[in-house]
Amino acid sequence: MVKWLLTYELKIKFSAPVTDHHFSLRCLPLERSCQNVKSMQLIMTPDAPISFGTDGYGNRYAWGTVREAHEDFIFRVVSEVECHEAYLEETKSEHSISQFRSQTKLTTMSPAMLDFLQKLNLDQYQDAETKLDELNKAVWGHIIYTPGSTNVKTTAEEAFDECKGVCQDYAHVLLALLRHEGYLARYVAGAIVGEGESHAWVEVLLNGRWIPLDPTHCRRGNEYYIAFAVGRDATETNLSKGVFNGFVTQKQEVVVKMEAIDND
Repeated sequence: MVKWLLTYELKIKFSAPVTDHHFSLRCLPLERSCQNVKSMQLIMTPDAPISFGTDGYGNRYAWGTVREAHEDFIFRVVSEVECHEAYLEETKSEHSISQFRSQTKLTTMSPAMLDFLQKLNLDQYQDAETKLDELNKAVWGHIIYTPGSTNVKTTAEEAFDECKGVCQDYAHVLLALLRHEGYLARYVAGAIVGEGESHAWVEVLLNGRWIPLDPTHCRRGNEYYIAFAVGRDATETNLSKGVFNGFVTQKQEVVVKMEAIDND
């Protein structure tokens, strides 16, 4: 078990004052059997009332409205989180989580991806966990990490064909392949130690446990990861959304820091 001091800070700079800024943020650490939130402090500028909710996937989110004119919006989460190496147990029926088997617009398979799967010959591996690790490794080997090469609308097919992308793209490609193979698999948005920004990986259900796979780093997730939100793809785990009054441009910056404060 590792206890982390997690700091997540979102900064938005507007080119001119905006008003009636409605925000919805999914950057709150999840409470789950392998991840315990011991404390959490939220700091927002400008100051405004914050409400909380939970979506259909169990993700917590903070929402509210800043009415007054402002050019800067800062939202900071400071939390103590205990992370355990044990995998997350699934208590719901497969029927109730069956949506994680269905492809989305961002995880649709292509002929090239089908050919890629066939060449991997995953049936040669008798152990299911070995098969998952090999598929994770194959995605890692196919894509070159290239910041700025893709955007939030890039599909798994596009990233696969270009052989480049960021963590979101690695996750979408792996999700597409896993779901084609019949697995229940979901997208995870969160943080890992040493990155300095948010991260994305995949969880796949196997024998009643969610196995975390990180194709960006070719490894399984462990107690050095903190999950914020899960969904079918990145569109359902967007860590920040907002609308406002004002014809402006905006620049967004996210800084994430994880410091170990207690180890067992």
